[in-house]
Amino acid sequence: MRTLTRSLCLFLALLAVGVGRTSAQHVGDDVWEQIDEAQTSLQDYYESIAALPPDETSYRLLFQAWSLSQPLPYGRDDLPLISDRTLHPEEKSWSQIKRWARSAGHDEVFELIMQAGEVTLDEDDEPRVGRIFGLPYGEAGLDEEYLIADFTASDDPVVQLGGEAFAYMEALEDLRRLVFAEAYRRAEDGDLYEACDLLVAWVRIGRQLADRRFLGEKVYGLGTMIESTRIMRNVLYRQRGNMTIEEHRELVDQLGALLLERIRFPEADNWALLTVIGDTFVRRGGPKPDVFADTFARMQSLSAPLTRFQARQHWQRAAAQHAGYFDTIDELKKVWGDWEFRWNIEDPYDAAVRGTTYFQRMSATDFRSYEIIVATMAPLDVLEEMRRDLQIAIGGARVSLGVLGYEVKHRDLPANIDGIAPIHIPSIPIDPYDDRTQRTQRRLQYFVPVRDYPPVETREVPQPYPVQLHSRISGASPLVTFNDAGRFDEFLVYSKGRDLRNDFLHEDDADTGDIMIWPPLEELLRSKGLWP
Repeated sequence: MRTLTRSLCLFLALLAVGVGRTSAQHVGDDVWEQIDEAQTSLQDYYESIAALPPDETSYRLLFQAWSLSQPLPYGRDDLPLISDRTLHPEEKSWSQIKRWARSAGHDEVFELIMQAGEVTLDEDDEPRVGRIFGLPYGEAGLDEEYLIADFTASDDPVVQLGGEAFAYMEALEDLRRLVFAEAYRRAEDGDLYEACDLLVAWVRIGRQLADRRFLGEKVYGLGTMIESTRIMRNVLYRQRGNMTIEEHRELVDQLGALLLERIRFPEADNWALLTVIGDTFVRRGGPKPDVFADTFARMQSLSAPLTRFQARQHWQRAAAQHAGYFDTIDELKKVWGDWEFRWNIEDPYDAAVRGTTYFQRMSATDFRSYEIIVATMAPLDVLEEMRRDLQIAIGGARVSLGVLGYEVKHRDLPANIDGIAPIHIPSIPIDPYDDRTQRTQRRLQYFVPVRDYPPVETREVPQPYPVQLHSRISGASPLVTFNDAGRFDEFLVYSKGRDLRNDFLHEDDADTGDIMIWPPLEELLRSKGLWP
């Protein structure tokens, strides 16, 4: 009986070990399948881009435009005359910049850009998404001229995670400066609508890049749209009233057809990191010390090759402290799942998406255990905020255009924001920093200083309306006043900002308070003589 009992116990123990191994094997296979699926997804994405019909893509048109464009003008100190700081008609280098914008061949450049950013109408005459950027990843299939010019997008996951994968952006930066210079030139020469039309085309090109699935490209696309609408507001301020009612409405509708709600979360970075984990970790174990150190040192030092040796030493030490294969993949899944869930929630003030992200909590408590996630994924944590900034930029430009169109028609400013809809704008865009229960109430703010606020009964003699400005560009923080002489000719459009409070724009502070959209900050500072 004793022997039978011992045999039974041994059998049960062996069965338990066998079951345990089978379960671990199942978990391991499941995790390994995630690696395989990521590699397959990445390859499928590459192939889908490469298979796009040429007439549906814009990258060829943009490459041709860049190839035909004249180099940026340089000053005596061999530095470019054009920067975001100096690109403006009131800068001393403007005459040279204007001549550059009008260089021989640039008419064809601008025509190519307009083609690249064009949209078509559907059967109901409604605009639909136009071209796809379409530049393939990797060098296969690209003509030699693209490779020589480095108008490329890398297909190396390490380079992608290191932020150096998209060399073509340097050419787009050259074109961006040329577009902004030409927009200012057209506006100053009396062609305000043509200036804005060119800027809308560049906004659409940014929208195309926002559809790419890598973070770096999506961020560049969002930033392009934000910056292009900033320049549009600048030229509108400088040449206020120099468009027809219909032209104002046309621009409102074009900016309203960008389908911002269709911008997806950039899943390709997740695929890339899973692919790299598969190469640098022992299956069911920890990091492969040398491969891990070499890989992440290369990633970290892409923009500064001389730091690679030092970076390798760091990652060798990190390998000894890093979590293992299973835990790293599980943690990445939690981080990514939280971000994607938040991105897909339609209401940004849903209780499910308030508070800190999983990434923020993990990076604060387990930084060393999951350092590769922190090192490669940190920029994703601000992407939702950038999307809100884009909504403010596009919505604010549309509201400003609507008010300006109303002003052209009535030679007066609307009594309230509802006065511009539906004739000058179909509906009032929401403020993504407004958490009121009724979504229909979450609208960008508008009022005419002194005329509308403070309330009349609070004052005997109308006083100029003060606003404290905070310029990240110039570093200035002046106090400016509006409607000083009792003329109610200036209006304010703004978002409540990250503190979610309507402070009636007594202070423009994008970090904590209201965010001013109109008047545009740079032009306001220049008009008051406060631009350094």
